Amino acid sequence: MIVYGGTTATGSLNGECWSLDLSSMVWTRMTTISTPPARTAHIAAYDPFHDRMIVQGGALQNTSPVGEAWALNLAGSPLWTSLPAGPPVSLHSAVLDHARGRLVLYGSSTATFDHLWWYPVRSDSAYGVIPSAGSVPAPSYAHIAVQDAENDRMMVYGGLVGLLVSTLDHATSTWQQLGGVTQWPAYSMGPFVHDAPRNRIAIQLPGGLWSVALRETTEIQRVDSLGLECDAGRYWAAYDPSTDRMVIAGGGATHVNDMSEHGVARAWSRSLGSAENWTELDAGPSPLSRFAPAHAFDPGSRTMLVTSGVSHVFRGYCSAHHPRFDYAPMYHDTWRLSLADPPQWSAVGGGLGN
Repeated sequence: MIVYGGTTATGSLNGECWSLDLSSMVWTRMTTISTPPARTAHIAAYDPFHDRMIVQGGALQNTSPVGEAWALNLAGSPLWTSLPAGPPVSLHSAVLDHARGRLVLYGSSTATFDHLWWYPVRSDSAYGVIPSAGSVPAPSYAHIAVQDAENDRMMVYGGLVGLLVSTLDHATSTWQQLGGVTQWPAYSMGPFVHDAPRNRIAIQLPGGLWSVALRETTEIQRVDSLGLECDAGRYWAAYDPSTDRMVIAGGGATHVNDMSEHGVARAWSRSLGSAENWTELDAGPSPLSRFAPAHAFDPGSRTMLVTSGVSHVFRGYCSAHHPRFDYAPMYHDTWRLSLADPPQWSAVGGGLGN
């Protein structure tokens, strides 16, 4: 796993590149040849055609969003090279449309750039705008976008403007708002997983488990009302295929109003094949609670990895739907949650710098 950029504990930007060996669980700072300007709120994507990592957009220190792009060679010498610049965007998303050899970029914290862009990763030529039709969603940022290769589309979920779930058909460039919604909690985001056996996305929202069916006709429906009061920023989810269970970790309190910067993360699991309630895992000493860490799941070792994030304290709502947080220092530690019997949290050595 490779991590680039971000913000340090002192508030300055970080231009370092780190790799985590998934066998030894040791972080190593990569010694790269040339280095792009440090940035945050950018996208990073793997280019399988050239075995490289592409970084685009984001914000430099004390600047508005930028459009510059860079590639880090992962085959041989780790050399950074400059690529053609794209739209000046940040907090956007990117998916790899492998069939067409392109990156599809969507959204930005700058409302001017609410349309779609594509970048030809095979040729490294100029960006293009994708004219879209259908039920075009409202401009969004800090959302989640995934590539649904089987159905040749991009799925976009959440964000900080109340976006629910939309799909973009790559062949026709047509947006679709997903149908079948009943009593979907407004302005909600929650931890989610890809439930492959049932061909759906399972999302835990306040009041129950919801399902986004990945069929030609996509529907959203409530699965059950067995709920954890959790949101996407403070809770992280993984699907464990060996036991057909969804695992959620994070929080530190039972509700966002009780959040304090000194809480510790908790963990729960439940079966996705039955209406089984959530069971809290007794996994020993756990990491401090945090907001927006990076996380991943290794199905081979049945391990959830959690790294970085910020300490935060809930201070009420700045508008009808958007919570306001006071941000405290950033974390640069890494933890893993083993789902073996018994489950166990443990700290990973190496660190992500300062």
